[in-house]
Amino acid sequence: MEGLNSKTYHLICSAGRCMSLIQGIKRKRRELAKGYPSSEQIRTALTEEPIFVWEPFPDLCNPSEFGQFLDALDHVDVFSPNLEEFSNLLGIKIDLERPAGWKLLREECIKFFGSSNGRSEMALVVRLGEKGCFIAQHNRCMSLPAYHEHNAASQVVDPTGGGNTFLGGFCIGLLQSAGASRTEKFEEAALYGAVAASFAIEQVGVPVLERLASNEELWNGDNVERRLKMFRERVAEQTDQSRES
Repeated sequence: MEGLNSKTYHLICSAGRCMSLIQGIKRKRRELAKGYPSSEQIRTALTEEPIFVWEPFPDLCNPSEFGQFLDALDHVDVFSPNLEEFSNLLGIKIDLERPAGWKLLREECIKFFGSSNGRSEMALVVRLGEKGCFIAQHNRCMSLPAYHEHNAASQVVDPTGGGNTFLGGFCIGLLQSAGASRTEKFEEAALYGAVAASFAIEQVGVPVLERLASNEELWNGDNVERRLKMFRERVAEQTDQSRES
């Protein structure tokens, strides 16, 4: 049963492997649920639809694979390439150092949804490294900054694993925002992802965990909830300022 009762799955693979894994996981969950006729709680957990987050295999992100990617999108809740992978998949160059690059990213995300004909509730989350991420849904697009956007030079030591950690935090955020609308849920999840990634890139290796006598957890000397609260407030303030300008 280990792994089969998970509420989220983060898959890093080809399009074909993604579809095969998801179909296999769902089938095994249904089969396993039949083995617990007396436990409604276990049966319910196994028959509920889990959340599937797909990170594509970089070498297969090219236009010749586009059809396979579209087929896989019908099976996932979140598709999350980084900017290079997304650009390579589309066969174009997106330069975010230029204002026109952000306009192009938005346009291509909207076109991507139009060509997919997939589930309208899916989210496309393009990871942008030090520039944060870009979240696209069928009715909304928004960019979210990186947590260390203003002090990256002094705080970012090693970006290795930042993208994977972002998606791990993103999955936790989806579960924590269960009562929100689907649009709000994905955007809140991205806040969790950005904060999780911020801890991962502040040192070489894993963050340092410290447990205080009060049972409070500190990662790299900081409290996760405090950092999340500060980041949420900062993003809200930036959003308000952009609306006013």
